[in-house]
Amino acid sequence: MKKLLTVIFLLLTCSLFSQTQKYDFLYLNFSAGPSIPIGEFASNDINNPGAGFAKVGLKGELSLGINLTPQIGLVAEVFLNSNGTKPDKMTEYLNSTFPGYRWNIESKKWNIYGLFTGLSFKTPVRKDMYVFIQAFGGFINSTSPNFLYTADSGNFSGTYNIESGTTSAMTYKLTTGLEYKLDKRFSLCGMIEYIGSKPKFKDIKTTTTFTNNTTGTNIYSSESRTSFDQTLSVFNIGLGFKYFLY
Repeated sequence: MKKLLTVIFLLLTCSLFSQTQKYDFLYLNFSAGPSIPIGEFASNDINNPGAGFAKVGLKGELSLGINLTPQIGLVAEVFLNSNGTKPDKMTEYLNSTFPGYRWNIESKKWNIYGLFTGLSFKTPVRKDMYVFIQAFGGFINSTSPNFLYTADSGNFSGTYNIESGTTSAMTYKLTTGLEYKLDKRFSLCGMIEYIGSKPKFKDIKTTTTFTNNTTGTNIYSSESRTSFDQTLSVFNIGLGFKYFLY
């Protein structure tokens, strides 16, 4: 009988705990949305060595957070940004520099991924709705796009190739948004964020070749290497959900 009473007590205790658990301490958060380049990162000015030729892409991030108090928390996050490219101005330049040729483009994407840690602050604005602000610092690994331009005039063909490069750099991110709590475990989140960094790319190779199509001989070739600082600036818009683990 004593054992039975003990089991019943434990079951009642567990039931009471499950009913009062707030699930507001430890959570996972996922969001995704468009990534909008700005400034030099979005520039397509061929006379600007820092032009990134980036266009609107996608971002995704997964974070683990701990609420130290109802307002303040710690967050660790992994993220990925992918932005395509639009080197149309370079095509115009090549067509004017080498008349008689019609240039075609194959360009890759900017790929940026990394790790952030930071602080989060949130405050209620109405029942089950909160506004939050987050500040992060961290590291990124960024890969610049490969640009391959090819042309053919019939008797001659040419290529102009800018190889990709990979480097790492420190970065920061500022985020603000709204959280709407659906139930004790799930919330919907909408946010806007700014990411800024300035990685240095070293020894990026550029090659130019022209070939006589009739004889198959190389009539001109050149190779150069450059290093440059690339300003990476993006505004991201995200929609996602938060799941409370505990």
